Amino acid sequence: MHRTLRETGFGWAFVLLAGWVLWPPRAVYWSALAEIVGAPLTLVLVGALAVGLGFAVGVLRGVAIRPFVAGALLAYGSGMLAIEVVVRPESPVHLLLYGALLGCLVGGAVLGSHIG
Repeated sequence: MHRTLRETGFGWAFVLLAGWVLWPPRAVYWSALAEIVGAPLTLVLVGALAVGLGFAVGVLRGVAIRPFVAGALLAYGSGMLAIEVVVRPESPVHLLLYGALLGCLVGGAVLGSHIG
């Protein structure tokens, strides 16, 4: 039980921090790269970085998948709530972008934990 709570908390903290670092609200530093290589390629790069981060965590930490995913989903929910309250975006596109990041991070962690 204690390990489950620890893994859930780790999943929450990891996904919340990784999402904020990879795509910070109001300060999307990827826009400069998108002007050079285009938005689609930039999104692919950010997704690949997210998969890589998740993979590294899966290999290095050997996460327990179910509690990690539970924490990741909690991170998504709390992060989206924080963005709604603090940033007050005009469109719901952030739900899709962060949802895609969540999928990449979790997918990478699942792959990494099975390989590592």
